[in-house]
Amino acid sequence: MKDPTRRLLAYIVLRLASAQPFFALQDHAAARVFHIDADIPPTKTRIAVLDRGLGCLLKGVGGGGFYTLTNGEAGKPISLKLKESQFEGFDYSSGKPYNGTVAGNSITIHDAETAKEFRYTASF
Repeated sequence: MKDPTRRLLAYIVLRLASAQPFFALQDHAAARVFHIDADIPPTKTRIAVLDRGLGCLLKGVGGGGFYTLTNGEAGKPISLKLKESQFEGFDYSSGKPYNGTVAGNSITIHDAETAKEFRYTASF
């Protein structure tokens, strides 16, 4: 999964798991904070997030812990299954799965494409 897509996915998972909204995400691998524009209604059934600085858009629909997202750049779907603090899915652009955990305001994603773990933290 490409860095901007993974970052927006981390933002989405944290927003879905969080009770309060936030509008920036610290990417520990990149050692910087990214500001995100988000349209996630309280029902959490429709999602659209944009990193204006990089022009990356991720949007989708779902509910009950199951979501299908589409990367505006690649146009291929990304599945997401979220249950409590665990999540998993498949990135059809890379053809590889991913999974991770949420702990408070932080998230760790294991990306099978890179065989690495990435950590992100919500910035309020």
